[in-house]
Amino acid sequence: MERMAPVTFRCRLEVKTPLSITTGEEYTFLEYTVKGNKFYLIDFGRFIGKLRKAGKFREFFELMKNFTVYDIPRLQRFFMENVDESVSLFVGEVDEDAVKYFRNKMRSMQRLSREDKETFQKTVSKFVVKKIHRNPLTNLPYIPGSSIKGAIRTALINYLLEEGCIDREKVFGEIEEAFRKYLKDTWPKSYSKDELKGKRKAVDKLMEELSKVFSGELDSSLRCDVTKYEKFFENNDFSKDFFRFVKVSDFRPISDVVTSIGRIRRLKRKGGESKFGLMEYIKEGAFEGEVTIYPSYMKAFLSFPLELTPSLLIKALRKEFSKVFNKEHKLWKVSAFKVSPAFSEYYRSEEGKNKVSFVKLGFGAGALSKTFSDDDIRVVGNAVTGIRNVPTELTLLGGKPLGWCVLEVVE
Repeated sequence: MERMAPVTFRCRLEVKTPLSITTGEEYTFLEYTVKGNKFYLIDFGRFIGKLRKAGKFREFFELMKNFTVYDIPRLQRFFMENVDESVSLFVGEVDEDAVKYFRNKMRSMQRLSREDKETFQKTVSKFVVKKIHRNPLTNLPYIPGSSIKGAIRTALINYLLEEGCIDREKVFGEIEEAFRKYLKDTWPKSYSKDELKGKRKAVDKLMEELSKVFSGELDSSLRCDVTKYEKFFENNDFSKDFFRFVKVSDFRPISDVVTSIGRIRRLKRKGGESKFGLMEYIKEGAFEGEVTIYPSYMKAFLSFPLELTPSLLIKALRKEFSKVFNKEHKLWKVSAFKVSPAFSEYYRSEEGKNKVSFVKLGFGAGALSKTFSDDDIRVVGNAVTGIRNVPTELTLLGGKPLGWCVLEVVE
């Protein structure tokens, strides 16, 4: 197969609403404290040094020597009295509702007796804060390329499928062959007949679904959820896998980045809301990274020659995420963000149409990006009818829907 040169272009991403792409790790009550509306992540090397100079190390040592969960209020009081910016890895903002949450939980722990062990344990779990990605050398936030890549690939593939640019028969044949080979190589030989029977049923069901997606038998409103079929390609490297046609670098900060700790809220479609724990998020900031498209990986599947340009990428992103934006507004009657008149004019200009698009990334972004289109939603009163699997909740941080950003091709 003739190799086509990869196309690389530089992109800028500006955060418009709270963006939280978490690592799976958490800050615990032993690592941080909250003073006023500030979050202090403690650098214990510098913290111990400060205590020694102030003659307070012995007090801290005695507190920690026989530490139990019942000593958390005392420990946090000690942190509040002695921690400042000089002994912190970083200092971030804390939303007002998160400050109240932290204070209320601390007061409730102080009122508990040692006989309330189970309640103590449950309360301790409320103090964890979900982490975002940070550079370990600088502690500055960054946006992992994998999160942006997922949005780009899904948008491009859906766009190419809808426009009839992809040879569905070739695509599905390649996927089926690779998937069955993967299963044959990875399934344990020790499976019993009943286990194999169950596995084969699951495979047949998945293959039937894949076949419908790529043969065009599904209703055109149903969309290709790329990530659902990605797992079985992880350990396979073959040139015709179009799921690998995009690579995205991590996006690095190019401006001051403001982070905050917020309390997760879930707005219910039928009215009311529920509140959960604490999450770190990017409040504002601009980032840059590189997107590379490999045309050779897609050439075998295209119905006709097609140049994969930055303007095509933007067109696909606009088509994908305008639908997501409309669904969000239609289901929950929320306005995600406002833009300046100058940006609005640029966004609608011919240059803007080829260079800039809104995207929704990170935590809370996935549910509206798949399975149905805006035209399939029917709202009658507070009820949504006409389509299955419509999300029932919208996740908010700082009072805003999560993850809305502006992606712009700058070079």
